Amino acid sequence: MLIEIIAVLFLLHLKHFICDYPLQTDKMIASKGVLGDVPGVMHSCIHGFGTFLVFVLFAGISAAFYIAVIDVALHYTIDFTKKKLNRRSTPASKRFWTITGADQFMHNTCYLLYVLFVLS
Repeated sequence: MLIEIIAVLFLLHLKHFICDYPLQTDKMIASKGVLGDVPGVMHSCIHGFGTFLVFVLFAGISAAFYIAVIDVALHYTIDFTKKKLNRRSTPASKRFWTITGADQFMHNTCYLLYVLFVLS
């Protein structure tokens, strides 16, 4: 069971990297602070699809679907909030990096909770 938990967490973090860096477009980045804007929503949907792919391997289609839907909503909310809080910050400021770090902490906490919920 421990190996399975570590594998899921590893895959979720790999998914996070792929979705947040190689797959994220400039339009997605710019649109995260605009409530309901399609590119920002699509970014979160890509995350949800990746989460679905990870969990379908370990928990089946039904559980993977529900976790993916939750991931879309939480990812969108976390990114939207980060963008709003950072709107007056620049990468040269401590505030920017504190908020960015909090954003990453929240995403990682979500992944831990998904694993706890689905695999326990």
